[in-house]
Amino acid sequence: MLGVSSTTQESSFNMRKTVILALSCHCGALMFVANSSAANAADSFKSVDFNLYQSVGYREDTFKWNKAGNNAGTDPNILSELSWDNLSITQFKIGGDLLLDERLYIRASVSLGKASSGDNQDSDYDGDNRTLEWSRTNNDAKNSSVVDSSIALGFKFKVPGGIGGREVYFVPLIGYSRHAQSLRLTDGYQTISKKSVLTGATPAPVGPFSLSLNSLQESTWRGQWVGIDMFAQVHERVLLRLYIERHDASYAADLNWNLRGDLAHPVSFAQRANGTGTVVGADLKYQYAEGYSFTASLTRQEWSTESGIDKTYFANGDTTSQQLNEVEWQSWSAMVGFEYRI
Repeated sequence: MLGVSSTTQESSFNMRKTVILALSCHCGALMFVANSSAANAADSFKSVDFNLYQSVGYREDTFKWNKAGNNAGTDPNILSELSWDNLSITQFKIGGDLLLDERLYIRASVSLGKASSGDNQDSDYDGDNRTLEWSRTNNDAKNSSVVDSSIALGFKFKVPGGIGGREVYFVPLIGYSRHAQSLRLTDGYQTISKKSVLTGATPAPVGPFSLSLNSLQESTWRGQWVGIDMFAQVHERVLLRLYIERHDASYAADLNWNLRGDLAHPVSFAQRANGTGTVVGADLKYQYAEGYSFTASLTRQEWSTESGIDKTYFANGDTTSQQLNEVEWQSWSAMVGFEYRI
């Protein structure tokens, strides 16, 4: 069921708009609050601490979904399944945190990434439980990209006496985040080619595609979250942060299958579902000079949806819908950078 993005320029333009919006809403808002607060600190707050950081590193993602043959989730229970694996991403992240009166805490961040390599597989089945596979393609997923943004608000609570003589404090948080993936399919190769016993369709012959595959799935996960940050001064110059976030997310995706002349473009399929996500991580900050620190971080994310709707748009204007069984997204990253206090 392969197809595609009509223009790379349109996708790039949409990506730029997303980045600008995210930067404006999150880091821009934080900097505005920080600058305004700093200017009026004498009148409004006893203390204002504002830190900015930037980091770069490696990230690896997997992403997959499958759908049924109808809205009841049957005929067959898995009709089509797509997966993106081993997405090797170079990621850049900027962010900041603001602490007012040693109590009110705000943090925000935006990260961008692009995949230098990755694999995609697209399989179609006639039988339940992934049986009677009649079509499989294995494709390249390089040049896929990701954009993530988040903002949160909380209050700092210091542990009396610390732990082991070290200062420790907790920050319960509420926040909002948006996570976007532009997942590409290029360099198509037909691995399995049989006639479908259900529809009579026959895929391309085994081997490289004769036409240029350039399909695109653009997905977003957005919604509110709750979490907690724990800070520990493990050394005079070293600060450790551990955190966990639990997200409620609205998932939406538009797919453009460029080699399917029977489908509409630029939206060939649309997916909608509700989901959840868990984000855990650890940051280590080493202060090497007054107001300046080196940073290192590890992050793990796991997201999934409940069953939802997958809607197909045909070139003649007709539409059909099927049950979207599930969507799963996993990611981990390792980053290094520096932070400075304003």
